[in-house]
Amino acid sequence: RTDGIYEVWIARDGQVIPSTLFQVHRNGSGAAAIPEGLEDADQVMVTLEPRGGSSKPTRAPLIVTKL
Repeated sequence: RTDGIYEVWIARDGQVIPSTLFQVHRNGSGAAAIPEGLEDADQVMVTLEPRGGSSKPTRAPLIVTKL
C-alpha cells in the first residue's frame, strides 16, 4: 500500500514503543532497521500508520515476531 507509512514497534513490559518508520515500494520490497538492545523485549511488530508515523499503534499489527 502507498497511502501510509509502516512503523516498527517494540513491546516490552506491557508497553509498546515506536521505533522505525519505513515505506514499501510498489514492487512490495521494503526494509527497516531494528535497534539493538532487544534483550528484554517481548516482541517486534509492524503496523501501517498515517504518514509521519504515530505515537501509538492505530491499526492491528501486520507482522508480529515474538522474542
